[in-house]
Amino acid sequence: FNVWTLQKDKYDTPAVRMGVVLALRRLHGAKLGAFLSDTDPKVVIEAARAIHDDNEMAPMVELAKLADKPGLPEAVAFRALSASFKLGKAENAKALAEFAARATEADVLRATALKLLADWAKPPKRDAITGLRQDLADRSAEPAVEALRPLLGKVFVGSDAVRKEAVACTTKLGIRDVGPLMLGIVSDPKQPVSVRVDSLFALDELKAAELGIALAAAKESKEPKLRGVVRIIAAKADPSAAAKELPALLAAADTTAVEKQMALEALGALPESPEADKALAGWLDVYLDGKLSDDLKLDVLEAAKARAENAKLKLHAPLREKLKAIDTAARAGEAKDPLSRNRETLTGGDAEKGRNIFLNSAAVYCQRCHKLDGQGGEVGPAINGVAKDKTREYLLESIVLPSKEIAKGYESVILVLLDGRTISGVLRSKDAKAYTVVTPENKVIVVPKDDIDTEKPDKSAMPEDLTKKITKRELRDLVEFLSSMKEPLK
Repeated sequence: FNVWTLQKDKYDTPAVRMGVVLALRRLHGAKLGAFLSDTDPKVVIEAARAIHDDNEMAPMVELAKLADKPGLPEAVAFRALSASFKLGKAENAKALAEFAARATEADVLRATALKLLADWAKPPKRDAITGLRQDLADRSAEPAVEALRPLLGKVFVGSDAVRKEAVACTTKLGIRDVGPLMLGIVSDPKQPVSVRVDSLFALDELKAAELGIALAAAKESKEPKLRGVVRIIAAKADPSAAAKELPALLAAADTTAVEKQMALEALGALPESPEADKALAGWLDVYLDGKLSDDLKLDVLEAAKARAENAKLKLHAPLREKLKAIDTAARAGEAKDPLSRNRETLTGGDAEKGRNIFLNSAAVYCQRCHKLDGQGGEVGPAINGVAKDKTREYLLESIVLPSKEIAKGYESVILVLLDGRTISGVLRSKDAKAYTVVTPENKVIVVPKDDIDTEKPDKSAMPEDLTKKITKRELRDLVEFLSSMKEPLK
């Protein structure tokens, strides 16, 4: 490390830094922590692995501090959380609780932070990351309780997985005053609707005494999402009644699109039910006839698939056959319409959820290449104002088929240099003297024109497999968010 530091100006490249990290790992070097702030994510990941997986306690404090930093690569985030758990001090418990409370973090990471807090007093004998034996002494649960208590209203906001882990955590730590807090949030019209929705789901997960009061209030709410949650919870409690009520609700002219979407979700999750199957078969027929509202297409398909793909469920209508007919028609239309198999994601999404995917999804990591509100990368166009003169079809196509039409000024290029090296990225500018290229890692490289042997266009810098990394529902939410970005950043 010292030798490299002395010659850093000459050998400061990602490959060399990675070599130093690997060497320090073999030597159990305490200087590994210096690479946790490296500009190359691969180097940071390898340093985190070396520190955590080999139990290097000297730099473990530096690794744990990364839990305060949002948007970490998952491999680093998991280890930063685990490092906080291993160190076991009050400030580490606070870091875990604050991480779990951040709705912008990936659900799987938030759930992990909650599980570690739940195990705070009696650490398991096996490391949660490596599976290897760890010898951590039992300790007081009080730091975890004190860290979590002021954040209870936030740790229950998220997916089912997060809420369930929050229930398990609070139960294990003996925190009993969650119900009244959740009821207060559900009843407070000043709270964001998404938070009130999550709180209502949390009360159901907790089987809290306050659930009945909350459901009664939500049923009369002016917010369609809250009314929709009531029906989802009621469907779980009384599937037979729901199987009769939900089809009628879907047919009613005054039912909002959001309520219909949530009713379809509840219908798809019901146990064996002739009424549910026949209702969904009818909606598939409407789809096949081309008369289904665009913002319900994905919901109808997903509800029907949930039942058709459940091997344990006896079907009472030809859902599989109708789904196959819809898929066959979409495939046949691809030659003329490349978006035909994704058109159900054009409308009906949740812009708030789409924003969260853009900012925080480790699977797509959009902000690495695109700026939002002035923050992010410069490989792709800024998101503020992107929908000012673009259709939803264009926005969907830019995700599904990124190389079909590349935004002006963001064309990619491959430069082969005279010394054999290859540089690729977005061509930001070129003149008689040099080319300026922004690499996928967001590094700006100026290449003298005299050093270039050949130049050829490249595909879009946008990954072509994004649709394999997110669900269609997430894709729909992302399109909804992008289509809402009509105003440029002022």
